[in-house]
Amino acid sequence: MKTWRSCATVRATPERVIDALTDTEACGRWSPVPFALDDAQATRLRPGVRTRVSGRLLGVQVRFELETFAANSRRLRLRARGPIEILVDYALAPAPAGCAVDAAVSVRPLEARFGRVMAHSATLLLATGTLEHTLARIAREAERSAPHHELRVA
Repeated sequence: MKTWRSCATVRATPERVIDALTDTEACGRWSPVPFALDDAQATRLRPGVRTRVSGRLLGVQVRFELETFAANSRRLRLRARGPIEILVDYALAPAPAGCAVDAAVSVRPLEARFGRVMAHSATLLLATGTLEHTLARIAREAERSAPHHELRVA
């Protein structure tokens, strides 16, 4: 399983960043892959809760089960299982300019044929900068909702 990493500084508090990472509507705005929640009642990713999502990858309808392990002002950790498994870890830390975000994403196939093709496509996307672009969209989402006075350093 290969892991991609990227870091960014977001001009928002860790609490605002975790809000952008766990709010399902916000996720739809920053996610690199369009998806729909199968459970319309789910509004936030929460630890211990499993959520099903559907989307299109490589022109094929796919479903994933998201399992959230941690979601707090220090970290979001989750696993998406479908034809491939995606492990996601966003570590958050206060920084002078707001919040430092250290992202790690790992991908591996779960299904023999289609899973390998999907995993290869996902690794190509990650290798060409998708994680960096995603962090930039997360930053815009968190900064958009952050009042300017929150970021003053005492």
